[in-house]
Amino acid sequence: MGYDKRDLVGRLKALLADAAGRSLASIAEELNVDRHTVTRSVRRVEGVSFKQLQFDFIAAALDRIALGPRPTTGKEIAARLGLASQRRVRAWRRRTSPSRGDPGLTAQAVRRDEDVQSRERESRTGKG
Repeated sequence: MGYDKRDLVGRLKALLADAAGRSLASIAEELNVDRHTVTRSVRRVEGVSFKQLQFDFIAAALDRIALGPRPTTGKEIAARLGLASQRRVRAWRRRTSPSRGDPGLTAQAVRRDEDVQSRERESRTGKG
């Protein structure tokens, strides 16, 4: 059966925008195609792997989370990303951190960095 790969990837992106952490299997099931069809279509249309595309959507979702009201729990972050649990967030951070041994930034380190950046912006603009 032939598929319009661009249309399929467009629908995939809509699903990832809604819940970036969804599994390939659940996305393929919702799109009513085989998971291999999804991965091949992404590679052909976007020129990257499904995992890379998903990583980009999760990174964008994390940016939106950082810019909005701060989530209070790991569960809330997981829910906003469309991940099943806090463990999935930690596993994703481990897989995507620059070095395998680096667990990624903690929530406290992220907040500290945000506070530093905020103070730097305020000093540049003369506020504060």
